[in-house]
Amino acid sequence: EQRQRYLNLTGVGQHRIDGSNRIRKSQCNYGWDWGPMCVTAGIWRSIHLLAFDAGRIQDVHITQDHSQTGRVDLQISVNLEAKETSALKVKMTVLYEGDLVIEALVDVSDESDQSDATAKASLKIERPKLWWPNDLGEQLIYEVNVGLLQGEQVIHSISKRIGLRTLTLDRHPDQWGESFQFVINGKPFFAKGANWIPADTFVTHLGREHYEYLIKSAADAHFNMLRVWGGGIYEDDAFYELCDHYGICIWQDFMFACSGYAAHDEAFVANVKQEFEKNVRRLRH
Repeated sequence: EQRQRYLNLTGVGQHRIDGSNRIRKSQCNYGWDWGPMCVTAGIWRSIHLLAFDAGRIQDVHITQDHSQTGRVDLQISVNLEAKETSALKVKMTVLYEGDLVIEALVDVSDESDQSDATAKASLKIERPKLWWPNDLGEQLIYEVNVGLLQGEQVIHSISKRIGLRTLTLDRHPDQWGESFQFVINGKPFFAKGANWIPADTFVTHLGREHYEYLIKSAADAHFNMLRVWGGGIYEDDAFYELCDHYGICIWQDFMFACSGYAAHDEAFVANVKQEFEKNVRRLRH
């Protein structure tokens, strides 16, 4: 009787709840072989009402150029929503362990309309300290701060913590057919890790201390990569920050798993497109 209750709860040996592939929420909520059918509902992450007088930063995009020996060039692109760009500037600073490495003050440029403005700069970091995966080197982190200034006053700011590194997928012909290996800072490495599913049936139970215990445990077991499984969630910011800290690379799925999806439905596809864009912007740095 107890075993049957368990099977009924988890969905093992029976069909999952129908319709999960039409709803953009965690697919494992609808039952999986390792977890219960518990379809949660409601707002579960922070939600804000944003207001501004002069302008605000919408997005910061940081790319890295490692082509020059002994130097890394950071290209920083800032998208802004602004009422009047002539009175605004953007200050960009790069810090390492609290010490200033380089800074720039740039003008805000108008795009096609007033609500779309940008500021861009290239910052050269001499003698860069590189980030490496677990067991291959140190996990050295730089802090990039972007502040929107009206006169001398900072009216909005965003901070990103980044590792300086190249990370590429190498596929070249070899004696077996074709290689499939990741290369960090020019060095091929063997990806060792696991499949990451949501760490609790009710993800709101999770705090930073829970994430740290699990990710540190992965590093202690000599992992260097985790795959964020597509039947779960786009993980909390703390998850990615801790992976940076402990040297864990991320193989990031989009949130699809073990089902057919409505690629023929224009409204469904439009909704998914927004989901992709927002999560790529959140996670790409």
